[in-house]
Amino acid sequence: MKTKLALSVVSVATLLALAACGGGGDDGGSKNPTTPPTTPTAPQDPTSVPPATSAPAATYPSEDQRLAAYDALNAVRLKLGVGALKQDAVLDIAADKHLNYMKLNGQLTHLEAADKPGFTGVTPYDQVVAAGGTKDQWIGQVASGAGGIDGKDCANGMKRTVYHLQGITSNQETVGISVRDNYCVINFGIVTGAKGGGYGLAQWGDSRWRLMPSRTTLLTMIQWLALLPRLPSRPTPRQI
Repeated sequence: MKTKLALSVVSVATLLALAACGGGGDDGGSKNPTTPPTTPTAPQDPTSVPPATSAPAATYPSEDQRLAAYDALNAVRLKLGVGALKQDAVLDIAADKHLNYMKLNGQLTHLEAADKPGFTGVTPYDQVVAAGGTKDQWIGQVASGAGGIDGKDCANGMKRTVYHLQGITSNQETVGISVRDNYCVINFGIVTGAKGGGYGLAQWGDSRWRLMPSRTTLLTMIQWLALLPRLPSRPTPRQI
């Protein structure tokens, strides 16, 4: 009897000791676990944008041939679903300076030579940077020259060939135009997701292609081209 009582006393003492040191119990520490701090994720710049359904009004005067080219260009882009272009004043300046280069040298070209009159930059990208444009953009350019060319002729003439139709309906976002003295120059820019820059847009088929035309857009372009023979016949200006 004494032995059983002694064992009971020992058992109770052991349980009390365990409870005091936390063995078999809860010390309360697990009720409020410590959560490690999280580092906020930095916002990422977009790599592409959907086609714009509208653009801010251009600043060209109402009778300016640049406005005629701008309106004609955006009309075809909206019809094809590839988005309206926004006027960029720096691209305007670069286009006009390059037009002056072509006029002074009697050439229809995208590239300039440093030893010739009117030189501003070798490539259209260099010409835009020289005019004050950001280096973080991709630049494309189309140009034409012929007697009696006006702004509407300039833009509409570009859609009469597959090469130039693609060139004016790619994933451009901005545009700058110069039309005078029987020459026309249109500069295009891509800024979104550029992360650098240079000469060339998506129509050259490289890694800068981020907005592939949809099947509907391609079909619309084919339908547009099918209508071209029915358009009134008129001389097509030289284009590059």
